[in-house]
Amino acid sequence: LSITGALALRKLRLMSSEQLKNVVLAGFRGWSRERLDAMGRRLYEHELRPFLRAAALDELGRRRAAGFTPILISGAFDFFLRPFCLEYGIEICASTRVAFEGELCLGHLEGAEVRGALKGGVLRDLYPGGDVDWDGSCAFGDELSDLPVFEMVGEPCLVNHPMRSVPLCPNLRFVAW
Repeated sequence: LSITGALALRKLRLMSSEQLKNVVLAGFRGWSRERLDAMGRRLYEHELRPFLRAAALDELGRRRAAGFTPILISGAFDFFLRPFCLEYGIEICASTRVAFEGELCLGHLEGAEVRGALKGGVLRDLYPGGDVDWDGSCAFGDELSDLPVFEMVGEPCLVNHPMRSVPLCPNLRFVAW
């Protein structure tokens, strides 16, 4: 199955996001970790960094200055997010991982895609001792699938989303950057 065919199936909701990611990764089977990381850096430089919003980066800086520990939990590939985390000092990142044997890419995911309800479980697993002030914590997300994380924190924020009310999360704040 080609990537174009997989994208069409995904658009028609006949293929899950996780299945699409595995189709994409099949093209990287046999690549070295170094080569995949280099591609991630190029993608970050050309496809993500130019679209980062100054207001979002300012908010990240304000939260850090206020004593928050930034954590990134995303369904994006780990090799794509790593450069962002390095540039902005985000030490804790849970993302969709690529499977490797030694230094060679196996062409599929390692474990499940970090998405939806799994994000809340991943966040809880990062702090198994429960030594977190969840009510004093905040979370920023751009999809309704982030609700499991929003429900865990005292200050949930939905960013650049067209909805203006979510009955399942009444304290949700809507942010436009």
